[in-house]
Amino acid sequence: MPTLAPARPSGERAVRAYFPSTAELPAKPVYEAVTRVYNFLGALVGILLLSPLLIGIAVAVKVTSPGPALYRGARVGRHEQPFHIFKFRTMHTGAEQKIGKRLVQQTENHFTPIGKFLRRYRLDELAQLFNMLKGDMNLVGPRPIRPIFLEDHKKTVPGYAKRFFVRPGITGKAQVRGGYYTSPRHKLFYEVIYIRNRGVWMDLNLIVLTFLRVMNRIFTTGFLLAWLLLLALVLPSDIQAEFTIRVGTMPLNLMYILPPLIAAWHVFGREVTDQRLYALRTPVDTALLGFLAVTLFIVPFSRVPLEALKGLGWYVCNGVVIFYIVLNSRLVTERRTTLINTLVFGAALAGLLSADVLWGHLKNASHSDMRLGTGGVAVVLSALGIVTTPLALARFEQAQRPWRRVAYLLAAVIVAGTTLMAWRRSGLLFLALALFLYFWRERRRLAVLVGLAYTGTLAALLATGTAGYRPETIAADLTADVDRQVVVLGHVQPLRLAVGVGARALPAHAQKDQNVRSAARKDRDRNERVPRVPSPNNTWLTLLAEHGLLGFAFFAAFMLRGLGLMWRATGRITDTSARKDLWATVAGLIGFAGLMCTADLFYRLPMLLIFWCAMGLGIGTALMHQPGPRTYYRLVHYRHKL
Repeated sequence: MPTLAPARPSGERAVRAYFPSTAELPAKPVYEAVTRVYNFLGALVGILLLSPLLIGIAVAVKVTSPGPALYRGARVGRHEQPFHIFKFRTMHTGAEQKIGKRLVQQTENHFTPIGKFLRRYRLDELAQLFNMLKGDMNLVGPRPIRPIFLEDHKKTVPGYAKRFFVRPGITGKAQVRGGYYTSPRHKLFYEVIYIRNRGVWMDLNLIVLTFLRVMNRIFTTGFLLAWLLLLALVLPSDIQAEFTIRVGTMPLNLMYILPPLIAAWHVFGREVTDQRLYALRTPVDTALLGFLAVTLFIVPFSRVPLEALKGLGWYVCNGVVIFYIVLNSRLVTERRTTLINTLVFGAALAGLLSADVLWGHLKNASHSDMRLGTGGVAVVLSALGIVTTPLALARFEQAQRPWRRVAYLLAAVIVAGTTLMAWRRSGLLFLALALFLYFWRERRRLAVLVGLAYTGTLAALLATGTAGYRPETIAADLTADVDRQVVVLGHVQPLRLAVGVGARALPAHAQKDQNVRSAARKDRDRNERVPRVPSPNNTWLTLLAEHGLLGFAFFAAFMLRGLGLMWRATGRITDTSARKDLWATVAGLIGFAGLMCTADLFYRLPMLLIFWCAMGLGIGTALMHQPGPRTYYRLVHYRHKL
């Protein structure tokens, strides 16, 4: 049995004391008594609270594979005494004998249909609550080992017997800082550190870190981003407004701070798993950071600095952060399907939920409706359809199973159909452009068919006398748009227009100028209501007015360089799936850029998110799949001391 240490060493002696061959482990009888009490009570409460989950897992194991629901295996416990551990069975019956004296690999076929899932999220280990109840194990401690490994490890790893000084645990320092395949020698370093410094506070610390590590597997970047996208796409605007809180006098919508929280979770997850944190270097970084720098510079010089500061936060939180999260996560490599499915089926769901509004609009369609659609709903659905329809078609072409082909085709029909039902001329035009570009690369006959279908539709609408498509109507609408934009820009002085009024600050700036002009009129009726300044309905013009010439140039460079990179990469990528997804993204983004000429797309969260997600998806796919070296920014390198 290990000897007792009279005093805790310091300095170089402290470092040497952690090495298993020289470590002296103190006895802690009070701690042992206390931990036995809270481990017993914790196991009892856990079994009672988790009983529905435990029963559900047991039933799932029984249904998906023949054999018992619980695995009962021999293990070595405290003072090298054998005991039987309980786990929910994750491998086929008899697999342990076939595996023999080694660790099972994830690629082997010994697992049951749900075995890998149970192991990934550590659900199989919930059955060890019964071992805690019996007193064989604690919640925290060295993991118990199979007897077949005991003698070999004692011979090859100096001081290995010291790990049996305490009860084994469900989790431990070696599991938090290492992993399943960490070597026994390195696991022992962490285990000796724990045994030497064990205490209630350290146990709580390791329990929290274990919980965060499991949650980091469940709430992945893809899961959190998919959740945010679905909230933005599906929830009506009045429900989204319920997420608004007030910080002082400034309203803050909690949905807007979700992206930076996702980024923080991503960074913290790296820390928990002891990984390095890198960011992919891209050709658009300079342009994007230049755009943000100009936007920040404008804030103190804006007539409405608070609005300009909020606008900067809007672009950072819901734009740039989303772009870099997608770009630097597995959403552009092995989990690209997750992101595309979220965009496609989220847009389809949003279209279905808005079908009643669109149908009511279609029944009462007029010249004005043809031009403006159903307001914000029409613009959102048009943007979603333009970006996601090519992606749905790309996935339809790649799908192998019939039910998946049907699902993607149905989603494509829904998102394209809702764009048609929105009854916006610009939406129809740029949807046709996106589809034409998508088919032109590999299926030119279909591209020509799309062009003919759009031309035929225009001709039919003209022949039937549809007001919205008469040449004189289109000319009148264009004139009205120009007049609207002149009115808005008339409230911005030429020098201010060159410098910029601040991000998302154009409405407040123009309204303030309108108020000043109205107040200056001596003969104005004091009860007269100040008219509201209209929106210019042009994202490009709004960007120019809000960010000035330099900011507009940086943003245009960001888009042009990004689209150019994607376009060139489609000719270099050998992965067929990645190439099709990338070309669909390019086609959708070009159509989106056209729609930006007819609406202020960046003033609505769904359209902002889908744009930055698509840019991150396209640029990330281009850089990660085309041949040649990739460069990274090294941000953080976490080091955990032994």
